[in-house]
Amino acid sequence: MADNGPQAKGGQGTVVFGTLIPSEAARTWIRGEFLKKFHHGKLAIKKLNWHCEDAEESVKFFKAFVNELSLMAELSHPNIVKLIGFVEDMQKGDAWIVLPWEENGNVREFLQSGEWDIPERISLIQDVLKGVEYLQARQPPICHGDLKSLNILVNSSYHAVITDFGSARSKPDADAEEQNASEIPGWAANDDTAQRLAPPKIEFNQTTFELTLTGPSYTLRWAAPEVLAGEDNGLPSDMWAVGWICWEIVTGKLPFEELSQDQTVIKRVATGKLPAIREQAQLSHVLKLCGLISDCWISNPAGRIDASNFRRRVNVMPSIAPSGSGSGASRIRSAELLLQLGQMYSLQDHKALAESHYKSALDVASRTENQRAGANALVGLGEIYRSQSRNQEAEKALREAHEIQSRIGDDIGAANALFGLGEIYRAQWKNQEAEKALREAHEIHSRIGDDLGAANALHGLGEIYRAQSRNQEAEKALREAHEIHSRIGNDLGAANALDGLGDIYRARSRYQEAENAYSQAHEIHSRIGNDLGAANALHGLGEIYRAQSKNQEAEKALREAHKIHSRIGHDLGAANALLGLGEIYRAQSKNQEAEKALREAHDIHCRIGNDLGAASALDGLGMLFIHQHLLDEAQSSFCQALLAHRRAGPPFSLAQTLLYLGELYRHRGNYLQAEGSLTEALTIGVQLNNNWLQGRALSALARISSSQSKYSATMAAPLQPGAAASERIGDDIRRGMALHNMGKTFLIQSEYGQAEESYSLARAVFLRADDGRGEASALRSLGTLYAVQGRLELAAKRFAQARSTSAGIYDHDGEVMALGGLMGACLQQGNLAGLRAYCVDALRIYGQTQWSITKVYTAS
Repeated sequence: MADNGPQAKGGQGTVVFGTLIPSEAARTWIRGEFLKKFHHGKLAIKKLNWHCEDAEESVKFFKAFVNELSLMAELSHPNIVKLIGFVEDMQKGDAWIVLPWEENGNVREFLQSGEWDIPERISLIQDVLKGVEYLQARQPPICHGDLKSLNILVNSSYHAVITDFGSARSKPDADAEEQNASEIPGWAANDDTAQRLAPPKIEFNQTTFELTLTGPSYTLRWAAPEVLAGEDNGLPSDMWAVGWICWEIVTGKLPFEELSQDQTVIKRVATGKLPAIREQAQLSHVLKLCGLISDCWISNPAGRIDASNFRRRVNVMPSIAPSGSGSGASRIRSAELLLQLGQMYSLQDHKALAESHYKSALDVASRTENQRAGANALVGLGEIYRSQSRNQEAEKALREAHEIQSRIGDDIGAANALFGLGEIYRAQWKNQEAEKALREAHEIHSRIGDDLGAANALHGLGEIYRAQSRNQEAEKALREAHEIHSRIGNDLGAANALDGLGDIYRARSRYQEAENAYSQAHEIHSRIGNDLGAANALHGLGEIYRAQSKNQEAEKALREAHKIHSRIGHDLGAANALLGLGEIYRAQSKNQEAEKALREAHDIHCRIGNDLGAASALDGLGMLFIHQHLLDEAQSSFCQALLAHRRAGPPFSLAQTLLYLGELYRHRGNYLQAEGSLTEALTIGVQLNNNWLQGRALSALARISSSQSKYSATMAAPLQPGAAASERIGDDIRRGMALHNMGKTFLIQSEYGQAEESYSLARAVFLRADDGRGEASALRSLGTLYAVQGRLELAAKRFAQARSTSAGIYDHDGEVMALGGLMGACLQQGNLAGLRAYCVDALRIYGQTQWSITKVYTAS
């Protein structure tokens, strides 16, 4: 063994660099593979120091030496240092432990050697937790006893390994403690080793803040409060130290670096005056880690997080092993590192920074011909574009990514691209395409064992089912997603699933379950520093309280949500909170406050281009005006809301506004317009298989049909053969109207065949009477009937015929109502180009005829 001089000095000895040069005799009995691996290899030789001339001290030391060796000999893990061998000659005073030499030194030295990005630092933290989890999962568990950055090495693969087990000991279960006390080295109450490893004795005066420190040398800065109070080291004590190691790896600072005296450090720990974690610039990028560090620094050891739980949670954070090129100002980041940085910024909702890093990753991947990284960068960009409603760009990027990943056999990448496509289709209410993409993504993730991807796909499916009122399927999917996220330690995913479950319970009036779900989500979001999620959960709670008329609690929750959204600059959330507050004020007849809140919400939604939010604010204003008997203002608001809903696309919200408007028209005696609105709402209810919508629309239509029943009697009156032509025409028109109204009755009763026959007869009668308005009206009703049945091509044809007929007799009202039917058919077919074209035609008619804009909204 060649000794090349001391390299490091610790509390129990000196570490020197060495190489193994076996003698000729040794070569005959040392295994060849061992020689090949370590001959002239670099070794770290830990030379232990003790007073060898003191016989009693030598016995104590020898037992501690055996304890350390016996523990290390049983350990085998990539993140635990490997024991190569030992040298022992007590008479000569030699006690050496031979370990691999790690060129990169301890983690503190490594981090000081260059500039390392947050995902690289997180990778080192993940390594540490894997090692600690391994130790704590042993039977019996092992307490390291001296965890700190100086005892974490960085190997040649840039992974962290835990070393120095001089203070370690096994920690048997409480039940077996007494039985094992005499069997396990370092545990017996009267064992010399246990005395040697005992913590320092500290006497602390709570009144004067004076303390006295006695006992053996000890690493105080990483020590837990209970250890400083004289209790034994335990697994929770190791977790306290893990919190400090995380702090060091991310910030580059030692614990209490600004303090020079041990007594001041102890005072800080004893009084709980620890650093303000979230105020650290580096840690602000990883707020979830801040929460985990806080869980390590809980004063009560029983309340601290364990290694397994910590490891599961930190494992889902963006990370990549350091590249080894961290030193120097000209450092070039790899495509993989840029991807992780993009993901980190995306999780923080820093979309511009995320997009910039994904584009840089795409550029580097293109120049280095790294197809996998390039495709992953496209997936990241697709997600950013989707979050900004740049759907065409998002779909293009994700389709390209999916094509590349399918070609190179990257299953997980292909599944991620499918997930992104599914989310785009869901945002555009293309539920069939969305469900297909997300089901494929879930199948791939499940097949390859990617729990995170499978859970995300389930969440997306749950949201699709919820939008379609398939509540049982939605609840099942979101429960599964929550279970997986919780199991793998993905707090953000678990909280988001709870938010979704809260929405389902709220929609089904299961208010207690909804409140529990939102409360749990709020607790998780707050703990991991996700302000946006916390605000959204508060909004959910506010809506629950509002539904139960708990207006004081609702207002408090929504005000707090609005405050958070405003502070973090999240306009959408702030506007939605204002919508909720407006509804609370309206329910309390605080009309001025309600109008102010709803108008502010409308202005914000319009400014950020959110048609759905703007429409919801207009709906709220419409209801407020009805409450004040301002029917003209209410009609104007609903009509504007209707046009915004048609642009936004969500059919359920559109149907709700059609119901509001239909009821208002009926109340004002505008039966034709009321029927048009309510029949379209019924059509959407049938398409969505939503019983509530269908029931509301059918009830309103039945009331209208009842008020017009006087026309039905004319159907039985025969035509008089000797009547004048004008009389026959008048009879034909009355007969056509009766047939038309009978068709509406059959439609309400879902007697579609008889409805079609009545409408067709009415059309023929109107045609014979040369009544273009009546013929166009019958054609529109046929179009509506076919739309309800899902026969969309035939529906569009009838609406087009109705438009042509109305245009031929210069009936602008009828022409725009036919255009409204065509827009509805395009919306159901997902034909947004056609929808825009027909909307432009309706506005053109407005320009030509000088209609009021409200009339155009109404007709459209």
